[in-house]
Amino acid sequence: MCLDMGDHVQVARRAAARPRLALARIRRLREEGVTLDAIKQRLRLKLAEELLQPGARLKVSDVALRLGFSDVRSFRRAFIEWTGKSPDAWRRGPAARQEGNRSGIIPQPRSGGGR
Repeated sequence: MCLDMGDHVQVARRAAARPRLALARIRRLREEGVTLDAIKQRLRLKLAEELLQPGARLKVSDVALRLGFSDVRSFRRAFIEWTGKSPDAWRRGPAARQEGNRSGIIPQPRSGGGR
């Protein structure tokens, strides 16, 4: 069984809540071809997309700080890697978002996993 992203996030949260099970859960993620860093980056992207919605009215610098980036420049660089668009271009709307081509920097789980 191959886990979708929501399942991977759930596994990571459970591992954090129950340290004794963390190694087994991390091993399961590794079997699925997913690293904790990849989960972190995908979560950062999802949160960035939510925080950059036009109605959110947050500055890009505020989004960067909320996501744990040391500065806005690092966040902009990461966002462009993830989406192919700058945060400002992505925020302009659906047409700008669709033109962006996600680069695949954030690995997707392998399909056809062992469980």
